[in-house]
Amino acid sequence: SILRGQDGVRRVVYNRRREMIDSTVVRPPVEGRDVTLSLMANVQRTAESILERSLASPPAGGDEPEDASAEASPNSLPRGGTIVAVDIATGDLLAAACAPRFDLNLFNEFDADRWQKLIDDPRRPFFPRVTAMTAPPGSVFKVLTAVAALEEDIIQPESEVHCRGYLSRPDQ
Repeated sequence: SILRGQDGVRRVVYNRRREMIDSTVVRPPVEGRDVTLSLMANVQRTAESILERSLASPPAGGDEPEDASAEASPNSLPRGGTIVAVDIATGDLLAAACAPRFDLNLFNEFDADRWQKLIDDPRRPFFPRVTAMTAPPGSVFKVLTAVAALEEDIIQPESEVHCRGYLSRPDQ
């Protein structure tokens, strides 16, 4: 309702020959509020490209097929992913990409076979990963902290770190 605004109301009076004899604005229309988007097209395209490449190639770390020309098996590929970029100074959303994606033209040019293929895809391309994934907010910081600790040689890749799920007290 905030974005939509409010329709105006006009009272029109006609005579018996359907000729307008009076027109009065009972309630003027009220414009809705504007939306300012902060998405950056180049960041969005880069995020989508990274996800496409990640889903098209096997994960790094020894799971590659022995024959380098062989296709990666569908089981060795990630099922999907999400990249969300936020400006930490303003909180603006710069990019929100998820994969696998599908061609939105499918809604304009319906093709039952393509539709069924997408519905049957075990990677669930219609699942809105950006808005519907359940990931604890602290999970992002765990990854960031782990990468920083690895880069500073504070921990090694094989190091184990116990996470209690809270800082100093469980009720905090």
